Amino acid sequence: MRRKDSLLIMLFLMLFFNGCSQTQNKSNFELDYEQCRKNFNKELVDHFPEKMNSSDHSGYTCKTNEKKSNFGLLLYEYGVSLENIKLIENNAKSKAISKYNSSDSYLLIVNRFETRETLNNNEIPEISNMNLVKRSCNEGKFPVPNFVDYENYNIANETRLGKGFDLYVFEAKPDYNYGHSELESNPQMPEKWKNGYSKGIAINKEKGTVIYWGIIW
Repeated sequence: MRRKDSLLIMLFLMLFFNGCSQTQNKSNFELDYEQCRKNFNKELVDHFPEKMNSSDHSGYTCKTNEKKSNFGLLLYEYGVSLENIKLIENNAKSKAISKYNSSDSYLLIVNRFETRETLNNNEIPEISNMNLVKRSCNEGKFPVPNFVDYENYNIANETRLGKGFDLYVFEAKPDYNYGHSELESNPQMPEKWKNGYSKGIAINKEKGTVIYWGIIW
């Protein structure tokens, strides 16, 4: 074998095993996130990072229950540096079609009556107050998620996020399901938004927390 060929083979083997090592060093959690992200239409999750920062500082929820109008992906990133927060925030400001705060009253929230219990038990939530669905102040607003999976899910404000989060909606349209025709009309939403999608990002600079969302209902 010629020396040049031998060197090429050695280089190939080094690259191959290094690639395998990097894959093996990823946790199943991180690999599952990457796979979940690929399962959704690219346009819904193109604002998400392709990879987690680390499984120790991240969490995600992959929602696939179409019959409950609970379909989409949420990624929670904790301990984000102030420098990165500022970069993410500047990018969000340039993309956003609307901005809300987690403490705002009268937010238009998808699946607002979902609780941790109904989520875990795969139960249909009870609509305890239909006036919250039909109220006129929903007009002109874009839907944001019910962050029931967030660590402070017992907090009483509408989003379940607590104070200090800015919510940037990048896109939201009614009657658009990204090809998921099995989605049923959502009784927790006003007439205009019985079906639709929303994508965006929530940022809390004080806590160093960033939450990406892409949801369909």
